[in-house]
Amino acid sequence: MIFNNLLGRVITDATLRRKMSGKSDFTASEIMALALILDMTPNDVLECFHLFPNM
Repeated sequence: MIFNNLLGRVITDATLRRKMSGKSDFTASEIMALALILDMTPNDVLECFHLFPNM
């Protein structure tokens, strides 16, 4: 329901499980919605979603 309110669509339990297990990727808008919901810092987002650039 939270995703439905913020993104205009619902993420099912099965879809969320695939994303959490790494079988499918989160979209940028899903990441932003989760960051807002969970009050994440930019560094939290980078770490949680493995978005640090390769050096």
